[in-house]
Amino acid sequence: YFELKQTAPTTHKIVVKISHLTTRTSFSTGQNILLKNWDEKNRQPKSIPSNNGINQYVNNIRTVFNKYINEVLNNNETLNVSDCKNYLLNNIKTNSKTVDGAVMDNLIGQFLEQSPMSDNKREKIEFLRKHLHSYDPKLKVNIINQPWIEKFSHSEINKGKQTGILNQYIVYIKNVLKWGHSKKIVTSDKFTAIKLYKIEPSHPIALNEKELEIYENCDFAGHIKRELARDWLLFSCYTGLRWGDLCRINKETVINNRLVFFTQKTKSKIDIQLPPPAVKILKKHNGVLPKLSQKMVNMHIKGGLKWAGIDRQCSYVLNYITGNIVEYDTLFKLSSIHTGRSTFTSILLSKGI
Repeated sequence: YFELKQTAPTTHKIVVKISHLTTRTSFSTGQNILLKNWDEKNRQPKSIPSNNGINQYVNNIRTVFNKYINEVLNNNETLNVSDCKNYLLNNIKTNSKTVDGAVMDNLIGQFLEQSPMSDNKREKIEFLRKHLHSYDPKLKVNIINQPWIEKFSHSEINKGKQTGILNQYIVYIKNVLKWGHSKKIVTSDKFTAIKLYKIEPSHPIALNEKELEIYENCDFAGHIKRELARDWLLFSCYTGLRWGDLCRINKETVINNRLVFFTQKTKSKIDIQLPPPAVKILKKHNGVLPKLSQKMVNMHIKGGLKWAGIDRQCSYVLNYITGNIVEYDTLFKLSSIHTGRSTFTSILLSKGI
């Protein structure tokens, strides 16, 4: 029979219990399940779509267990819980036919239910799930490899999608399959050889010296969020930090106007003396950058640059797997918090900042 062992406030691991007369043993299946999806009365996962992969695995265990019992009875042998456990462990791992037949839609459902992640990532994976379901509602996990990715990427359903979007799909598909492999839901490791498409770097969107001065001194007529977003962008301009590292600025990472920490993306150590304009921004906000989401910062950077009249035409590259296209638009429409990093590398580094 099966029992649950708690691993988190709402998540439990399914454990196999084997007993005969006075002897007992157990082992973990490695399968996690939310408590609300467990049928305690019948000691098994509920029959719901998100449990399909888990139920396949549980039924596989039952099949192997029944096979052991029949072999023992047919051979007039004595039932032994230790022998039964070893038989299950040895045969469940090799019985991959049922597991490899798992449907990708169900696997993504389990991944979303059992894996901690940000709301933003969850939303994107849920969209991918619907997208894959539209492409092939019965897509099996064991057929996903590099040739399948090529076919999927060039399909009608992805017509007009830029390379970056397709790469994001590929990353999330590999994440889900890697998780399924760790849970023994997926036994094939073909997905590990899947590669991302190469992206040609776009032209950097950066402010020139005159635009930086105009933006820094612009009067936003009391528009608070534009002023706060400006502090984010200017701090990035004077330090060259990415968004993830900007969010880590606090009184522990800045000591005596010196910034010291390991970057989030590359894990490399930063140890720099902050320039006076950056110090001024931190003092203004009590040692941290103002509380705004990245979405809000980007939106009000665009609004602030537009208000300041910074509307120079800029080129940018659209990457498609069939080729690249160069387009043009106004600077304020193309700008984001990353414009600060591009500005830092294009003009401020040359000034010794």
